[in-house]
Amino acid sequence: MGRGVIPLSKGVKMNALEYAVSSLNATKKLAEVQLEIVEGDSNLADLQGFITGAKRVINTLDQVGYTLELAEHVLKIENYSDDEIIKFDFEIDAFKTEERWQDFQSKLDEKIAKKKDFLFYEARKGRDLAYIQGWRKAIFFIHEIFDLIQEKAKELKKAPTFEF
Repeated sequence: MGRGVIPLSKGVKMNALEYAVSSLNATKKLAEVQLEIVEGDSNLADLQGFITGAKRVINTLDQVGYTLELAEHVLKIENYSDDEIIKFDFEIDAFKTEERWQDFQSKLDEKIAKKKDFLFYEARKGRDLAYIQGWRKAIFFIHEIFDLIQEKAKELKKAPTFEF
C-alpha cells in the first residue's frame, strides 16, 4: 500500500471514494491470486494489465493528495443501507468538484493518452492488446463503481417512502 493508504479499522465508516478504491484494491488482490493459476498469454496479460492499472490508480490518488482508509476484503454495495448509499451519492458529487479530483482525472487522461499511443505506434502482439484491456478495466473501475452507486441512489430517491 502507498503512503496515502491506511488499512481500515474495524467499525470505521468509509466514504464513497474509499469504498470504490477498497473494491479496486480487493479485486487487484484477487487478480494477483488468479495470476498464479491462469493459463494462456492473453489471460495472463489481461490480469497483469489490471494489476498494473490498479496500482497506477491508487498511486495517482496518493500523488494528488488523497489519504485513504481501505478495507482488506471485497465490499458489496448490497451490504450498505439506503441512507449510506444516498450519502455516497452526495460524496461522489462533492469529489467530482474538488480540485484534487480534477488533478487526478487529468493525470489519468495523460496516462490513457500514452497507452493509446503505445497501442497505435508500438504494440505488435495480441498480448499487448489484452494487457491494455486489463489496464483499462482498472483505470475505469472507480468510475464504474461511482456510476453503480449513483444509479442505485437515483432508484432510491424515486422510490416512494412510507412513514408509519
